[in-house]
Amino acid sequence: MSQTKKGRAADPVKTALADELKDRDRTLVLFYAEWCPFSLRFLPHFEEFAGEHPGECRIIEIGEDPEACEAYAIEVYPTVLEFQNGRLLKRLDATPGVGLSPAQ
Repeated sequence: MSQTKKGRAADPVKTALADELKDRDRTLVLFYAEWCPFSLRFLPHFEEFAGEHPGECRIIEIGEDPEACEAYAIEVYPTVLEFQNGRLLKRLDATPGVGLSPAQ
């Protein structure tokens, strides 16, 4: 994950996702949209990675947790966030109209 985006973010401590992640050493969270072709193209690659790293990955369809989407300023899909003990370390936002590549 090489791209970093600074943006507005609500207090993530108030989200259920933040509560879930605060005691986990490292977690990658994929935010995707069912209707987004770029999300659907990237999803199998993330699922494969998640299978190789059990307990380190979480997948959230945007309709499942709109509060987390707002708190972490998720504006494009797919977006991957990396957390350590609940603290956001890195983010990788898709390029609009292009998406993410598995190599990123």
